Amino acid sequence: MLLDVIDKKICFGAEVITSRPHVSRPNMKKLIDFSKELSSLDEICYISFTDNAAGIPGFAPDILIEKAQENNLIPLVHLTSRDRNRGSLERMLWTMNCQGVKDILAITGDAPKSGWHGVGKRVFDLDSTGIICLMKNMNQGLQDTRGKKPVDLTVTDYDIGVAVNPFKMSEAETVLQYLK
Repeated sequence: MLLDVIDKKICFGAEVITSRPHVSRPNMKKLIDFSKELSSLDEICYISFTDNAAGIPGFAPDILIEKAQENNLIPLVHLTSRDRNRGSLERMLWTMNCQGVKDILAITGDAPKSGWHGVGKRVFDLDSTGIICLMKNMNQGLQDTRGKKPVDLTVTDYDIGVAVNPFKMSEAETVLQYLK
């Protein structure tokens, strides 16, 4: 979806950070109102929703995705593996597919920094390349092989984006990030 728009015009986006201290009903209302304001600007095409930025817990962007779509803005959702195993990632991708989300930024995610009564354990069952592989396979069509006969699952149509942090301690680490 976003690629279709970018082909036709120069567009800008806004990033919405969904981690603490933004988690509250009044702040949610402000973010919804903000997306309405953004939709009135011709230059703004999409809203990018973070996934617990900086490793700090927050809320899932589900309601904001819906509101962005209602305001004719394309949701670009960050998806990280920090807190999720592959089953949870697949569930989230199926859910977003049903919501009509097509644009996903697959990133490994920041290490957890805080949480209720301490820091949560890292999951990282898949890294960003694993998420990309999962999404590519979903785009090609997965099969449920639990029964006697395999069942073809719904084919998705994700536009997959990635990000690389070039700020590493050594050039070798940076090169490895680019190759990944």
